Order: sequence, then C-alpha cells, then structure tokens
Amino acid sequence: MKIYLHLGFHKTASTMLQSMLATAKSRLSEQGVVDARSSESERGVFRDLRWGFVALNNNFKTRKAEPLIRKTRELIGRAAEAGTKSLIISDENFLGHPASFHISTSGRAWFYRFSGQTAEVLRAATEGYDTEVMFVLRKQETLYSSHYMDGLRWLRYDISLDRFAEMLFETGPEKLRFDSLIAPWIAQFGVDHVRTMLFENLIADPAGFVADVEDWADLPRGTLVLPERKVNAAFGGYQAEMARRLHNEVKAGAPLKSSRRAVMAARPETDEEKAIPKPAFSPEMLAKIRETFATDLAYQP
Repeated sequence: MKIYLHLGFHKTASTMLQSMLATAKSRLSEQGVVDARSSESERGVFRDLRWGFVALNNNFKTRKAEPLIRKTRELIGRAAEAGTKSLIISDENFLGHPASFHISTSGRAWFYRFSGQTAEVLRAATEGYDTEVMFVLRKQETLYSSHYMDGLRWLRYDISLDRFAEMLFETGPEKLRFDSLIAPWIAQFGVDHVRTMLFENLIADPAGFVADVEDWADLPRGTLVLPERKVNAAFGGYQAEMARRLHNEVKAGAPLKSSRRAVMAARPETDEEKAIPKPAFSPEMLAKIRETFATDLAYQP
C-alpha cells in the first residue's frame, strides 16, 4: 500500500482539495483508494488524530508524540489489511494551528514552529510504507493577508495587517521561509518523495492544478472535480471592520459564539458598506515581504 500525505499549508486551498476528495469517494473506492478524512469507518479516529497533532504542535513533547505514532500506524494498518491500494491523508492541521491562533493565545505569531518534529513523527508512523508528501505553497504577500483575515473572522484580534506581518517577522524571517519549513520533510522522506505545488497556479489554471494533484496521487484524469462554488465564503472590508468591533465587544463581555456567527453571516448592503476597502499592506511592508522572500520557494516559477 502507498501513502499520500497532504499537509497544507493553511490558506492554500486545503479545504478545496479535501472537498474534492470527499466528493470523489465512490470513484476513489473503485480504484482501491481511501481518503482517510472522509472514510466513514475512520472518521472519528481521524478527527482524534487531527486534534492530537494540533495539541502536539502547540507544545511539542515526546511523550505526546508516541500515542500519535501508534494511532496513526493502527489506522494505516487497518487500511492495508482491507486491501487498500492507496491511502490519502489530507489535513493542514497536522502542522498545528495557524499564526493567527497563536497571536490570540500567546501573543506570538508562531509559524509552524514544530514542522521538523512533526516530520519525524509521521516518518515513524509511516515506516515501512512507500510515502509521498505534498505541500501547497503561496506567496507570503497574499498568504499573510489571508491568514490575517481568517484571524479576524474568528475574532482573534483587532490589530492591523501590517502589525500582523510585523509579529510574524518578530519570530525570525528564516523561520517563515518555506524552504526552511520543508527541509526537515525532505530529510525524513527524501527529496524525490516531497513535492510542492503553488497556490498561484490554481488561480491561473484551476484545471491544470487539479491535474497536477491527480498526477501526484497517481489518480486517473477526471477523478477529482473542482467545486462549483468557493468552499470558503468571501470576507471583505465590511466584514473585517465588523470583526474588529465585535472582537472588542467580546473582550468587554459579549458572547463569543453568537458574535462569531454574526460576522460569518454579515454581508454589506449599503453602498457605503460595500465601499469599505479590504485591509491591505502598506507599500513599505509589501516591499519588505517581497524582498525578504524573493528567493524562497513560493516565489520561484
């Protein structure tokens, strides 16, 4: 049996890819392929694994890694015993929470700080199986903006987009580079077994991007189909302004869950609301991001 690991990153169309896999479940089954995330028999186990890896990445401890290795190997073992040809494991949360979460809980914009240790854990969990790893990368200038907006959506802060980027840089620019984050995975699985794709290619050529994913997972053309609608709803300037206001109301005692529901459902109605601009980097910050990551993987053609 062959294993395919897709591990994000956050805000790089992971939800879209997982939606395509779930929709294609019957076609995958005909080919002997199992998507662990949408498997009815493993759904509860997979959910526990996902949150186990999230907890591990919040505060890495070896003692917490060992049960995850065992549970992952058990899931893999059951698939192999059932005669599965290929097992796909897709979840960006195996790398832990995004930076926006850490800002709200610790005041530090940690960016996958335990990626290397997670690679070691999953290498141990997949030992003895032919394993392919795939990451989707995105230029930092749009990635950080998307992460920031996601944090607003969850009412995690009311800081500016520039301040969000500054907090990321405060953790160390070298820790934000994709080549640094992926290096441990290459060390564990081998350079020929770690593939990267670009989010920008999805935007430029959606069908070509899907074909690349099918090639990576050794799936026949037409197995995966793009969703007709965007998986995640748009979040613009009006919602961002509302989210910042609701964040402060929650800090003052307003209920969090209903406030989150309100901002998720909000849509601009008046011309004034529709004219509120979406948060954007200052020219100085945009230039700094581009200069810092010009040689990083996400900026390479």
